[in-house]
Amino acid sequence: MLQIPSNQIQEKKLAGMCKHGPVLYILTKGGLHALFTRDDGGKVKSLAAGPHAEIARFFAERNEPTIQWHEGFLSKSDNVDLSKSENTFQKMRQMFWAITDGAVIQKSEASDLYFVYPINESKIHVATMDEIKAECDLSKSKSIFIRPIDLREPPNSLYNYLQREV
Repeated sequence: MLQIPSNQIQEKKLAGMCKHGPVLYILTKGGLHALFTRDDGGKVKSLAAGPHAEIARFFAERNEPTIQWHEGFLSKSDNVDLSKSENTFQKMRQMFWAITDGAVIQKSEASDLYFVYPINESKIHVATMDEIKAECDLSKSKSIFIRPIDLREPPNSLYNYLQREV
C-alpha cells in the first residue's frame, strides 16, 4: 500500500463517496495526486495516483466504478479537457504524416528542429538532432519516427536518419 508521511501532504480533502465509504484525495508536496477509500474489511485502500488530479480520478473510476464525486472536487482550473489535447495530438499527427507536395501544408524556411514521434506514445515532441540523440533510447530507434519541422523531407525512422549520417 502507498504510505505518505503527514509532513509530505500539501492538501487533503474529501473527494466523493463509493460503496465502501468516503473517497479521500491527497496532494503531496512532490506533486503526486492520490485517491484512497476503505476496502470491505475496513482497511485503507489506494484507488489511484498520478501526476495530475484528473489522471488519478480517471484511474480511480476504473478501479472503483461506484464512485460518486463531490461537486467541486476539481475546480475549473484543475479540469483538463482531454478532447482538446486529443484534437491537438491528431492535428500534429496529420501534419507529421502529411504529403508536402500537395496543398495541405506548405514547406517553411530551413530549420534544425524535428518532430519526434515515438509510435508507442500519444505525444509528438519537437527537438534538435543533438537533443534527439541525447534523449532517445537509440535501441528503439526503429520505432521512433522523425521529420524535419520545415517539412523538407518525409517522415522516416530515427534509425534510418542515423544510418545516413554514418
